[in-house]
Amino acid sequence: MFVAFSCRGRCACPSCHEKRTLERERAAWVAQHVCTDVPHRSFAFTIPKRLRLCFRDDRRFGGALCQAAWRTV
Repeated sequence: MFVAFSCRGRCACPSCHEKRTLERERAAWVAQHVCTDVPHRSFAFTIPKRLRLCFRDDRRFGGALCQAAWRTV
């Protein structure tokens, strides 16, 4: 059975390991030099299941929904 050398598994393949190492280094550089150290917030808004049909069928309500979410925050 022939197995390709580009394995994507736990550092067994030198080329895969090198790619992952470079990606980690690039991500660390971006985190240190590009991204600013500011607090972030995440919000999740939900719509009752019966109202989801209205928003799915008539897209005009989407803008009003976004504005209501913005005012809530």
